Amino acid sequence: MAAQAVALGEEESLQGMMGNMNQVVMEINPDHEIIRKLDSITDDEQKKEFATTVYDIAAMSSGYDIDDPADFTKRVLKMMAASVDGVADAEVV
Repeated sequence: MAAQAVALGEEESLQGMMGNMNQVVMEINPDHEIIRKLDSITDDEQKKEFATTVYDIAAMSSGYDIDDPADFTKRVLKMMAASVDGVADAEVV
């Protein structure tokens, strides 16, 4: 998996010479429970956070680095806190 991430960087520098050799594709199953949940979210900011988290998880699962690990952590903790009664407004120390 780590080699894929390195190959992506090399691919970008060789793209002009050799074309697109190793294109990364993210497949989305529209029937998956998580994607259905994403589709049902009406708040635009919440939908963006949820979609970005799904994308970051897919990237990390494939061995890629994510752009902002601190933001990812913040989003995951926010989702976890929202799923536990009475913790959503708790202060993080």
